[in-house]
Amino acid sequence: ANIGGWVAFRYLSDGAEPPQDRVRVSDGPLNVRAEPSLSGEIYITAPTGAYGTIVDPNIVESDGYSWVCVQFDHNSVVGWVALAFLEYVDAA
Repeated sequence: ANIGGWVAFRYLSDGAEPPQDRVRVSDGPLNVRAEPSLSGEIYITAPTGAYGTIVDPNIVESDGYSWVCVQFDHNSVVGWVALAFLEYVDAA
C-alpha cells in the first residue's frame, strides 16, 4: 500500500543533519578547544551565557570530562567543550 504524508524536511536522512541540541555556557569563561582534551589547543574562551549548538551528537570521555563539539552563536567558532559547564536550553 502506498500511503502519503508530510514530514519536515530537516528530519529526512539524505545527508541532512539531525535535530541539534541548543546549549548555553552555565559556568564560564569556558575554553573552546581543538580536541576533546585538556591538552587541546584553545581556540577561544566562551563567556558565561554564550549560546551554541551541539554539532556532533557523540560525547567523548577524556581527562575526567565528557566533551561535546559546539558551534557558538556569537562568533561561529566550532570546538570541543566540557559538558559539565554547559546547560541545555529549549530551541525556540
